[in-house]
Amino acid sequence: MFCPKCGNETPDSAVYCPTCGVNMREVLKKDERHQLLESVKKNDESVEKTNKALHINDRWRSFVDTRYHYYEAKWSQSTQPEIRAGWNWASFFVGLFWLGYRKLYKEVLIVIGLFFLFDLLVAVTGLPGINTLLTFAVYIYLGFKGNALYYRHVKQKLSELEREDLTPQDYRRFGGVSGLGILIVVLLFFSYIGISSLLFGVV
Repeated sequence: MFCPKCGNETPDSAVYCPTCGVNMREVLKKDERHQLLESVKKNDESVEKTNKALHINDRWRSFVDTRYHYYEAKWSQSTQPEIRAGWNWASFFVGLFWLGYRKLYKEVLIVIGLFFLFDLLVAVTGLPGINTLLTFAVYIYLGFKGNALYYRHVKQKLSELEREDLTPQDYRRFGGVSGLGILIVVLLFFSYIGISSLLFGVV
């Protein structure tokens, strides 16, 4: 065997290294203890990482709440879920109300604003039906991008809540779904129709 200190070859039965005189058994015991401690440390780090990953998953699950497994499957299938994460039929068929249901209120206001612009375009150009065509294009976009929009929304909100000590119920309250959100969208939508009719004569 070889001396663990100087590296010179020594007889297998030797207790002391004939070259440097070190007690090889003591050195080997120290090495074994060191390796054991390193192994325990790595195991603890692995457990900590696993627990952290589970905690992150729990936060996402609690925040998304309803139909979490659907969204988790869509996001996990994409390498860039914040850009594309599959087609969403709900966001295509009832896009504006789906946004309200999922509490994407900023996106609701953006879509309503686009509807106003489309009606203004009709009033300026005198081309009837162009607003309908553009509205349909918006809903196609929401179908393609709905899951990605929601992923970015959840990620941003969880980042904002990261330093707070919250329970799963708290995450559901901040996230989840909202019947009130749908009601807000209904009120905004009818307000848009009324205002657009008055300003542009477009329904």
